[in-house]
Amino acid sequence: MMPTMLIDQPLGITCVFSDGSRAAFSLDGLPNPLLARQLATGLVDLIHPHGTADSAGTVNHYAQAIRGMVRTLAGTGWANGRPAACNRSPPGTARHTWPTAATCSMRTEP
Repeated sequence: MMPTMLIDQPLGITCVFSDGSRAAFSLDGLPNPLLARQLATGLVDLIHPHGTADSAGTVNHYAQAIRGMVRTLAGTGWANGRPAACNRSPPGTARHTWPTAATCSMRTEP
């Protein structure tokens, strides 16, 4: 078994830590599954043996942060893995400066 693995259905992460303990973290049922998957993919790189997160408690804090981030961003209009401003306005005309032409033209399909 791989030490850390992203599971697509249902979305989550399974881990085997350096002390042999195992843990699983669900990210299923969030309002923006694409964004949740993108963030979970990044989290995998932070977990042992790739990164320094090497305990269930540490990974749980990251998973809680992902859940909160996805819910908060969904509440502000993020959809399909990108800011809603990218869907509504041409690049450069959004109210915020962070949806740039590069951000809005990103391919968002899995």
